[in-house]
Amino acid sequence: MDYKLLTFDLGGVCFFTNLEAMNLSFQQETGISFRPLNGGTYPFYYSFDLGQISIDQYFKELKQATGSSKSISDLRGAYKRAYLETSRLNFKLLEKLSDLSTRHRVVCASTTNAFHEEINRERGMFNCFNTLYFSHHLGLLGKEFVRRIVDLEKVNPSQVIMVDNDLELLAYGKSFGEYPLFFENNTQLFRELKARGIT
Repeated sequence: MDYKLLTFDLGGVCFFTNLEAMNLSFQQETGISFRPLNGGTYPFYYSFDLGQISIDQYFKELKQATGSSKSISDLRGAYKRAYLETSRLNFKLLEKLSDLSTRHRVVCASTTNAFHEEINRERGMFNCFNTLYFSHHLGLLGKEFVRRIVDLEKVNPSQVIMVDNDLELLAYGKSFGEYPLFFENNTQLFRELKARGIT
């Protein structure tokens, strides 16, 4: 198969984070949690991922939901510090993608929000990609997000290798012809890419 497009998710693939540790760090600095006390996610977080609200609006909504007296600026700063403290880049993979992107079409395809994009751009995570596709840019999630990228790239789905650690999203890609590659670790990923002629 002549693959024309390689798509890579961010979280759990290009970098690793511990949301519980991040929330704890944020909580220790601000006295509030960015997750509801009964678990799950605040509804406005999905609006953030879809690009329907700005960074400041997200933190304004968080202030209101938690009754925090902290300023939006304080919350932004604490969130950024917690994010950076509890996440680490997959340097070996990013280096590999920099090399692959000189011979193959390598794109980032991730459900993420504008603040995460800003933080990760500052630390140089995106230099290895030919193009970036984020949910907050396209206003889409799930199957529609995955399909839209194929449409924008103007390729046949059978010519796409989709790398992710989300089995549901991989199933979406597979349902319309993409080759799903579940990320376990770098060694496994590089081996499977090589088996498909991606070197």
